Amino acid sequence: MEHLVRTGKYDKLQLQDTISDATAGGVYENSICTKLCKSLVDRWVLVSNEAIARGVLFMIIHHRQVIETASALPIAAFLSVAEDYKDKKVALVITGSNIGSEKIKYILQNYSQHTF
Repeated sequence: MEHLVRTGKYDKLQLQDTISDATAGGVYENSICTKLCKSLVDRWVLVSNEAIARGVLFMIIHHRQVIETASALPIAAFLSVAEDYKDKKVALVITGSNIGSEKIKYILQNYSQHTF
């Protein structure tokens, strides 16, 4: 989506592996989401699988709430640019907790060494 909004070009992009299954789908050129993103998104923050996993862990550690990886995207993005928002009020929308035990196990085994 970021590529489409930034360039205005709809290209069939190579989908990359991600731990965020819900966000791995295709982007449709004339979808309502594309129009909304063009008019409402003022900043794009691209994040890695590691950052997404850290977002899941952040919620488990600090809020004792398990969330799905797609829900961790705003957390991952914010944590990577938090300094830009120092002393500002910020709201993140977190929706969804549809995550399987195998994915939680994978995140805990591979990313739990991170601290916040």
